[in-house]
Amino acid sequence: MSNITIENISFSYDNKNVFSDYSHSFPIGEVSVIMAPSGFGKTTLLYMIAGLISPSTGSIKIPMDNPRFSFAFQDLRLIESATVTKNITLVNSKVHKQSDELYECLEALNIKALANKRVSALSGGEKSRVAIARALMADYDILLLDEPFNGLDDETKLHTMKYIKEKTAHKTVLLVTHNKDEASFFA
Repeated sequence: MSNITIENISFSYDNKNVFSDYSHSFPIGEVSVIMAPSGFGKTTLLYMIAGLISPSTGSIKIPMDNPRFSFAFQDLRLIESATVTKNITLVNSKVHKQSDELYECLEALNIKALANKRVSALSGGEKSRVAIARALMADYDILLLDEPFNGLDDETKLHTMKYIKEKTAHKTVLLVTHNKDEASFFA
């Protein structure tokens, strides 16, 4: 099996049916884009794939033992009182504050000058890029990106998307977006 296979899952929130007998597969080693209107369960699907919540019925099969997930959450989930580098190094003990890999990532996302600033002092777009850097720097098998480009201007978004595409070549990525241009860039 070379796919993440979702078989006949069902899931409800507060008696609102989000999934009913839903099946789909996502290829391993590629970027898959998930698009649907708001409220159709895109984030819920990512949470179920990552094992953060379980479907009521059905199954999700991942063709590897103990897969490692990295997640850029829509709500960012950064530690506001910590610095940019601390937020990033928390997810991977192999990455140190002075590592070349870390600074290459920060530079590519145009946030290197912010490395020692507290997240609370950053703009929304800067925080989004910190969350993306944290997700990319984690040691993962599957990368989940939930609306990662929110708050980015067009130029910054394009630069960030190019970097993500380069860094995730031949890796398994599930990207949730509402934006058709973002979807076609990665598709």
